[in-house]
Amino acid sequence: MKILFVNPPRYDGLPVIREDRCEIVNRYLVNPPYSLIQIAAVLREKGEEVQVIDANCENLSYSEAQERIGESKPDIVAFRFTPTTIEADMETARITKSLYPNAMTIGICWTLKRFAEKIIRDNKDLDIYLIGEYGTYETTFLSLVEAINQGLPLDTVKGIVFRRMGDAVSTGPRTTYHPYDELPIPAYDLLPPLSKYYISPKHSRHSPFTIMYTLWVARTVVSSVW
Repeated sequence: MKILFVNPPRYDGLPVIREDRCEIVNRYLVNPPYSLIQIAAVLREKGEEVQVIDANCENLSYSEAQERIGESKPDIVAFRFTPTTIEADMETARITKSLYPNAMTIGICWTLKRFAEKIIRDNKDLDIYLIGEYGTYETTFLSLVEAINQGLPLDTVKGIVFRRMGDAVSTGPRTTYHPYDELPIPAYDLLPPLSKYYISPKHSRHSPFTIMYTLWVARTVVSSVW
């Protein structure tokens, strides 16, 4: 199965951060779509064919992004969107359906997950809203692909809201996380050179730049000092 991950184009010419708890337009920062390349790495490890288009980093127009999506011939297109840029970002789903009507479109937005059913109803080109957060995205997406490959109904996949007969169906939250010690290195090789990412144009000379997420487990020791 060919799975394409897309970080949509910029918004009114401005870079967009589309990661959990930081889904905003930011004119000064171009960061890698970390969640997308982490999911891609997990799927690739399971033998799926994955690609990434970072239109935000490459400053692609939607027409240029459409050409790239067309070249990839995907079975699934997954992309992130934000509350501010949702209408523009949904163009990714529209483009996909115009090129490949049978391709499945999957959207991810942490901030708007409580409104997932409404967003599915309001956006006819979006098939699935992947709800959750880091740690569940990977497990949910893997379960979703396994269900599709095995011909199982989407009802069996926890952590999604999907379109069925024009309505939105929620399967409920996923409570299991992907084991952090089993996560592969994010698929940085699928991105443009890291020299294209920067925390500020003034500091672009400090490239290459990326973001690293770590799992920090703290143990609290309570002691009494007399």
